[in-house]
Amino acid sequence: MGEAVHLDQVQYLVGDFSLGWRGRQWAVSAPRRTLQVGSWAEQGYPFFSGVGIYRTTFKAPRRLPEGRLLLRFAKVGDLVEVRLNGESAGVRAWPPYDVEVTGRLRPGRNEIEVRIANTLHNLFRLDRRPSGLLGGVQLLAAEE
Repeated sequence: MGEAVHLDQVQYLVGDFSLGWRGRQWAVSAPRRTLQVGSWAEQGYPFFSGVGIYRTTFKAPRRLPEGRLLLRFAKVGDLVEVRLNGESAGVRAWPPYDVEVTGRLRPGRNEIEVRIANTLHNLFRLDRRPSGLLGGVQLLAAEE
């Protein structure tokens, strides 16, 4: 006669996929190719721990405001790095999530890459803690 096996350890599935809630259980789905503003947990990655990358190009006005320019992130879960036109502009790990882009932002076409890293909490605790770019982003002229 065989022994009873107790599954008291968590098993991890590693790969390129997303999850969706179907009925009363999780179902594996094809990976998403874009991330939206909002929690990764609500976009098919409820237990993801790692780095998500948001990229876009935009056109800045010919005449930029004078003084210091800041990108202000309303809410981030948990750490943000900004790369503007191929160069790191800064990393912020707590509020205020303001990254100075003075001298890196140029009139005309710009490329921005925002990297958001979360903690290992979601992976090891199997909790759906909000992570990602959780709010809007503003370009501000800093008051001296």
